[in-house]
Amino acid sequence: GSEPDYILSMLLRQFKILLQIRELLELNYNSSKIISSVKLHPFIINKGINQAKNFDQKTIRKIINELVKIELKNRREQSDIKIDINLLLSKI
Repeated sequence: GSEPDYILSMLLRQFKILLQIRELLELNYNSSKIISSVKLHPFIINKGINQAKNFDQKTIRKIINELVKIELKNRREQSDIKIDINLLLSKI
């Protein structure tokens, strides 16, 4: 029931957080070091650590780029964000 713009911005935020966590995991940071580095609530970081393990950096960057493209496309053309988000999520 949320607005598509809001969903898009939350997806973009989530994948940016996942990218930060993934980069730190690859530097062998433990969860407490990641929490202090990213400066988000420990609950968000711990959930993010579990999610970030499912993706490599390249994939996360690709998803972020696709989300940005959807955002730009919507600003220029007023496209249907719901369709674009669903297509992206079906690829993930």
